[in-house]
Amino acid sequence: MTVMSLQSLKSWLEAYGRAWETRDPKAAGELFTPDATYQESPFTEPVRGRPAIIEYWSQATRKQDDIHFKCEIITHQAEIAVAHWSASFIRVKSNTRGELDGVFLLRFGEGNRCESLREWWVGRESKMPPLEDDPAWKMLKEPDNWGVADASEKIDEYL
Repeated sequence: MTVMSLQSLKSWLEAYGRAWETRDPKAAGELFTPDATYQESPFTEPVRGRPAIIEYWSQATRKQDDIHFKCEIITHQAEIAVAHWSASFIRVKSNTRGELDGVFLLRFGEGNRCESLREWWVGRESKMPPLEDDPAWKMLKEPDNWGVADASEKIDEYL
């Protein structure tokens, strides 16, 4: 039986978050054992094996930008851990902000690699305003307001 220390678990979750935020499927894959399972929903079949997990991550993250991930450990004992996580990102094609809130059930194996990840999450999306409507963007389009004093005074009008 593998015993995952609290510090090792924190490090694993931080690495998971970095892999997502940097959209690095290979880094994500390295967090799992070669025969790991990754189950995104209780209603889908788990993804099986590191190569399939890497492919899943390639597909899931390639259309996301400006990704932010947070996580907190709920409990852990020996090789089992439960963590609450949240993430937000921009869906590139639709220009919507996605927000997810979820829970991981993790089982670890040799080398502090994950053997099984099961997650439950809920999400919502909101439309991002067009760039042209952003007050800061409007200021940048008015070069005569680029002076420090001018710009600070002018930008207050937009905000």
